[in-house]
Amino acid sequence: MGGFENSCKKLAESDPEAILSRNDREKRHAKAAILWGRGKHHEASGVWDRLLDDYPTDLMAVRFAQDAHFFNGTLRTNLATLDKILPFWTPDMPCYSFLFGIHAFALEESGKYVEAEKAGREALKLNRFDCWASHALAHVMEMGGRHKEGRDFMYKTEDDWKRGWMLSTHNYWHTAVFHIEHAEYESALDIFDKEVGHRFNRTNMLLDMHDASSLLWRLELEGVNVGKERWDKIKRLGELVDTHSTVFTDVHIGLALCRQEDWETEKKLRDSLEMYSGLLSEDNAEISRTIGVPLYDGMLHFARGKYDEAVQKMYPLRRYVIKIGGSHAQRDVFAQTLIQACILSENEENWKLAPGLIRERDMIKTNSHLGQRLADKYRIVHSM
Repeated sequence: MGGFENSCKKLAESDPEAILSRNDREKRHAKAAILWGRGKHHEASGVWDRLLDDYPTDLMAVRFAQDAHFFNGTLRTNLATLDKILPFWTPDMPCYSFLFGIHAFALEESGKYVEAEKAGREALKLNRFDCWASHALAHVMEMGGRHKEGRDFMYKTEDDWKRGWMLSTHNYWHTAVFHIEHAEYESALDIFDKEVGHRFNRTNMLLDMHDASSLLWRLELEGVNVGKERWDKIKRLGELVDTHSTVFTDVHIGLALCRQEDWETEKKLRDSLEMYSGLLSEDNAEISRTIGVPLYDGMLHFARGKYDEAVQKMYPLRRYVIKIGGSHAQRDVFAQTLIQACILSENEENWKLAPGLIRERDMIKTNSHLGQRLADKYRIVHSM
């Protein structure tokens, strides 16, 4: 047969959905993974949720369920599942401490910031190297307007969380976002140059690409000239134009391609997204059709200076963007862009939307220095 490796290869080729294990728990994991691979994301998350009803201490199901709900924009559902399984865990169980960090993130995304901070700090008390718990606390401080405290916390604990390589780029991104809130743009650029800009090229992780593209875009929204050479550090985007893993990913790829002036690849991505959105079999295709294509177009209109068109595309979507997944902090890039588009629009009906949008953002992200700068910009531009 050519040895074990060749035998496994032939087995996979003959039946790609073969499941060697025959116990119930592992078969259900495999079912969820197959559903996810077929684009049935909500059905897959439901399988992991129901698996946890029967196997509440299955840590892999805990992790996969949260990831699925994160990408589905349904972390409130994930919180309900976590609340149900917590009583089944005891301190003597392996990986007990990690449950607190996972719970902290679900609490934070559900707006329960006091409880989230308590859970996150308990996780770090048990294991200071839990980068997911550090990440959850960064979210709590970001949403609560505690930007200086958040920035200082990230630097103080950097040697702890940077060991978690899968999340280290994202935690550096959070640190840079704290700097942007305080208009400390050089510090944010320094983080991009030293920690964020090159990592996607090494890890090939989409989260790292999101962070690089989002960070540069946020700085540009603040009027910072980041330079094309920084955008050019985000490489190999052409390999992703037909992937369509999430709308969130497609938009961030499009922004980077636009700033790289790679119009040919950007057009391929836009055409591919349009074609993909016509599929009826995948959850993400439906989200792409109803939200993704107009959101993509709105963001790219802004990138090209077409502010009225950006408002027209993005304003009706603002309450539904949660469906594309990501966190509140990550999706804030769309809120900021829409507000800026309204302010810069020459259409009075559009720019008059800005004050209400700024208030909406302030209700979600309290004590935001960036929000105050947006309000000041509106008054300056429209008092002239």
